Amino acid sequence: MNKLSSVPVTQLFATILIVLSVIVLGRYYYSVVDGIDFTGHLVGRDFANIYLGGKLIGQGQIAVLFRPEEYWLAMRDWLGQDYPVHNWSYPPTIFWVAEQLSRLPYFAAYGVWTLGGIALLSAAIRKAGLGWIWVPCIVLSPAGLWNILAGQSAFYVSALIVFAVSASQSNSKLSAGFFWTMATIKPHLGLLAIPLLIGKKRYGVIAVGAILFLLLAGVVLVRYGTEPWLSFFDVTVRQQRFVLEQWHGQVETAVPTAFIQGRLLGFPIWAAYMLHGLVFVAGAVLLVRAWNGPGSDFRYWLTWFTLGTFLLLPYSFIYDLVLLHVVLALWSRDARELFCLEHERTGGWVWIMLWVLPPLLTVLASLAKIQAMPFVLLWMLWRLGCDRARI
Repeated sequence: MNKLSSVPVTQLFATILIVLSVIVLGRYYYSVVDGIDFTGHLVGRDFANIYLGGKLIGQGQIAVLFRPEEYWLAMRDWLGQDYPVHNWSYPPTIFWVAEQLSRLPYFAAYGVWTLGGIALLSAAIRKAGLGWIWVPCIVLSPAGLWNILAGQSAFYVSALIVFAVSASQSNSKLSAGFFWTMATIKPHLGLLAIPLLIGKKRYGVIAVGAILFLLLAGVVLVRYGTEPWLSFFDVTVRQQRFVLEQWHGQVETAVPTAFIQGRLLGFPIWAAYMLHGLVFVAGAVLLVRAWNGPGSDFRYWLTWFTLGTFLLLPYSFIYDLVLLHVVLALWSRDARELFCLEHERTGGWVWIMLWVLPPLLTVLASLAKIQAMPFVLLWMLWRLGCDRARI
């Protein structure tokens, strides 16, 4: 048997898709004129928030981050009066990183941010036991490509969660606590961290993580004062809720949650929350059903955590699904087992559909007003909890 025939079709497909991603990246960067892309945004569009935020922090204007109108004016003073609206959405734990990056010219900072995320994610992919070929496959996966173009933090957060779950599984308390603490740059993605650790009886990890987070918060408090923390939990959280409930356009197509499904269907906000609540309850039941006990392996831990997190949250973005690509890569040779299916070929085709799901989500949301991700995640959790003895 030659080497190519021993490669599963799932891995082969993900590898071939790299070529398409490189073409997309090339076409995108070719369209850039004076740093502005064809959508009217600065290259690395969301990284502009990190960079401007770092500038404001360095200039002692932290309060502007929590005054949306003043922040928008500062963005327009920098990038022009017609520049699209942006808002600051990060916790104070990222202040130091933003401040240091803002000392560089913008495009150098964007390069450091992107390459740093790729490097950390690459290390996490290898830590997860995946071969080197999966590094470009995941970095240039549909969600990974979206993350690069958006200048977002999904590479960092996905890597930190992989490291955290791996260290928790081996009960390396200090390492696990450190990585869970660092992952608080996107705190909502840690929704299931405590339930997971309690279920796995990793009480020491919880204790160490709590101490390390208090230390980190204390350092930030000493360096930047109490006002950023108070403003984050007041202004920033309220602003993000406003974005979730009132913004149109990309939020309605790029936030793959049950709440957004309600908005797409024209539900009142209260009804959209009720729909999400129903999905939340169903997801919680399926998470309990899929629980595989403290002795399950790292791959199962990460899968359970990832599926549950994206199902229960009302607010996440397509680029955050980089973590789901890591999970799929871990099951690339066992897709039939992941989906609890009888036929290997069927499992492979389902795996491929899920790998290309991120761009399909936006198309379905735009054209059919269907946000498919909650239904996909419900199905995956249901299959994760099935009786594998029969397959």
